[in-house]
Amino acid sequence: MNKHIYYIYFYKHPETLDLMYIGKGKDNRLNDHWRRRKHHYNKRFKDFLLQLESDGLEPLIEIHQSGLTNSESFLLEFELIRKHGRLNYDEGGILLNMTNGLDGIKLCNLENASLEDIRKYLDTAVHHNYRVIEESEKDEIVEMYNDNVPMVSIAKILSRGPHKIKEVLKERDVAIKKRGGQSGESNGMYGVKRPYNAHFGGRKHSEESKAKIAIAAQRTAKVELDGIEFNSLKEASEYLDMPYSSLSTYLRKGGKFTRNKIEHNIKRNF
Repeated sequence: MNKHIYYIYFYKHPETLDLMYIGKGKDNRLNDHWRRRKHHYNKRFKDFLLQLESDGLEPLIEIHQSGLTNSESFLLEFELIRKHGRLNYDEGGILLNMTNGLDGIKLCNLENASLEDIRKYLDTAVHHNYRVIEESEKDEIVEMYNDNVPMVSIAKILSRGPHKIKEVLKERDVAIKKRGGQSGESNGMYGVKRPYNAHFGGRKHSEESKAKIAIAAQRTAKVELDGIEFNSLKEASEYLDMPYSSLSTYLRKGGKFTRNKIEHNIKRNF
């Protein structure tokens, strides 16, 4: 098997020729960023690509060096990113890269490790950030995800990082299922299964429990006590010189406050 199939590529501004991004890959990896620009995980790089698109331009994409092994490409990428620096991360940096190129290897270990040690690690260690995902495994990922196996579970089963699973799904144009966010009776906590998470049975709350949740939500929501409005229940507890938990319990049990009592406490405490 030919291991010298990796390369280092550059993304440059098409007009100024400024170097913007450095990456490593094989096959058609160098074009993936531009092809998937609307869904790119790196916001700064994404903004740059979308601005080019808005201006009717395309990035200048160049292969800097090819015929590399996986470890050689990682090491060269690391050296080049360190040489040019990352914008807002490294002093004088110009690149839009988020990482130094050696994701998962602690920089403190690099100080004492030889390049040969790092090569051996990258070439032999079982590490989900570096192992190549074959097409057959991508098929398996898509099949499991369509069978409602959660993304994190797939990552554990295949010893991958969840972000790698997500990359495969996006590459295969699989719609990422919504996680949570439902309100009211659509929320799984109220005993209704989430439409995209059939494996999640949900938890049924009693009416008393729902009332507690509703009161707790008022901690950061505006609340009115006998016509006097407070920005939150927390604020009301401070003005009334009453512990928040005590006030919450008092109201949950049907306790009332008169305007005179509230105003009296406010004058006394402030």
